[in-house]
Amino acid sequence: MMLNLKPVTLQDKDLFDQYLREYPLLGSEYAFTDIFNWRNSKEYQFAVLENHLILTAKHEGKPYFMQPIGRNPVSVVRKIATIYPDQMFMRIEERVAKQLDSEFKVEHDPDRDDYLYSVKDLIDFPGKKYDGKRNFIKRFETYNPTVCSLTTERVKEFLDFQDRWCDSKDCGDDTYLSSENLAVKEMLMNFDSLDDFGICVVINGKIEGFAIGEPLNETTIVEHFEKGNTDFEGIYPYVLNSFAKAIPSKYTLLNREQDIGIEGLRKSKLSYHPVEMIKKYIITPKL
Repeated sequence: MMLNLKPVTLQDKDLFDQYLREYPLLGSEYAFTDIFNWRNSKEYQFAVLENHLILTAKHEGKPYFMQPIGRNPVSVVRKIATIYPDQMFMRIEERVAKQLDSEFKVEHDPDRDDYLYSVKDLIDFPGKKYDGKRNFIKRFETYNPTVCSLTTERVKEFLDFQDRWCDSKDCGDDTYLSSENLAVKEMLMNFDSLDDFGICVVINGKIEGFAIGEPLNETTIVEHFEKGNTDFEGIYPYVLNSFAKAIPSKYTLLNREQDIGIEGLRKSKLSYHPVEMIKKYIITPKL
């Protein structure tokens, strides 16, 4: 029995939201907006099997299954493995991976681990360990920035800044940045149909940075994109601090996704002192 997989579309949002509301996951990649934004470059497809939502994607051209979303993902991983005995599973939560350790080859995938932060810490930057961040913000405030919200009326300004940011980074010459650029634009152009919110930082009447995210579960916001014009010293700490201040008070944690193995990104994310790393695992058949 093969799965009846089909591509993800905006019309599938209600189905994904229903499953994720009932069976919330910790990994940032399970937020619907993330799946929708990257659906073309990662070739996301889905099906329903035994009352579980099944997702597939591609990594470096190779297909893989993600963690089944439902009451008993462990049993459904076993079921899928009987249908597709050579397939691997990626982005599997630790609690599920540990239950499958005796049956499959299970490996930690640190490049996909999510960085989880206290929203309060990112608002207050408390203590000596945040001295550098507070200093950057003080220097940045000399540019007299203002903070605005992502609204339907401002989408074009966000898109214009994304184009400028991409031009400065030569996105067209970088496979990842090119795919990310498409993902940012998907999010912005479908803003009215998604559950995203964002902030922008304006200097001299122009957006020079923004951050966009969405609720991941009852306690956590996931930040999908964070951009800044580095001609303005300190813009990234300021954008993140402003985004944290805009998060509704019911959410106490911010998931800032992975570093995908980029050393500079890893160093930057560690410098904000995560309270936890959401570990991810790869599961493959035993030889």
